[in-house]
Amino acid sequence: MELLLCLGWSDFFPLFSDKSNGQSIKLVIEVVSSNWSDDYTLKLDAYEIMGIKEYWIVDYLGLGGRKFIGYPKQPTFTVNTLENGEYKSTQFKEKQLEFDSTKMLYQFQYQTPKL
Repeated sequence: MELLLCLGWSDFFPLFSDKSNGQSIKLVIEVVSSNWSDDYTLKLDAYEIMGIKEYWIVDYLGLGGRKFIGYPKQPTFTVNTLENGEYKSTQFKEKQLEFDSTKMLYQFQYQTPKL
């Protein structure tokens, strides 16, 4: 399951383009399922190349491989933040999942468009 948050439409036009532009997508949240390897590899690389500022991987069942979430496998929340064109990952494990949400959104800022 994916959640895409798009902000900053210039006058809301053009709504569609023939080119992919990840810069309009500020945040992607991926909830891990049985195809977890795509979330930790293919999508991570694709979103990094597209320039999406933040990519969160919510692995609430601890399905990801040990290479990605460690051992023992446990629920893990991974925040990937784009810095100089590359993702920097910060992980929160099961016992760290009670957190202040304002600290999670450290580089994500939302401004409502003026209508």
